[in-house]
Amino acid sequence: NNMLCFIRGNHDDPRYFNVDRLYFIDENHTLLNLSHIKFISDYSIIKTIDGNILCIGGATSIDRFSRTLNINYWDKESILPMEDEEKEFISNSNLDINIVCTHSSPEIAEPTTKYTGSWVLYDPLLKTDLLIERKTLQDVYDFLIQKHKITHWIYGHFHERFDTIINETRFHCCD
Repeated sequence: NNMLCFIRGNHDDPRYFNVDRLYFIDENHTLLNLSHIKFISDYSIIKTIDGNILCIGGATSIDRFSRTLNINYWDKESILPMEDEEKEFISNSNLDINIVCTHSSPEIAEPTTKYTGSWVLYDPLLKTDLLIERKTLQDVYDFLIQKHKITHWIYGHFHERFDTIINETRFHCCD
């Protein structure tokens, strides 16, 4: 009776992630009318009895220069900006967002800089793309905290573990 919900990572083929936006998990933690494994599209909300989770996938691969396009790297693997459509969806859902799950993190969360090693020598746009990625999620955070009390922001991508409280939001980086 376990439910596995996956958000898009930086090495994931975006075609596997659907276009639904709102999922309901009942008191038995069963995803209604769907299988027990779900690939969650960006800016979707998972509604549970314990709170509402906004999911945003994607990130920039620092080693994309060495990867093969459409095999283990995708043009649109990075975080998609929050457009007016997503803002409207979140605002009109009448749900309080308590938790945010992303692959990367906003600028204010650890690590405040991303290790790029020598990849920047081969990929001159890498540093800029990484800054844009973090700024995109910072914009999401800034938008959300205007009307929502975000208690947890859970992310990965950095292959390290961080656990920090910033402005009453606990940022968890899962290694």
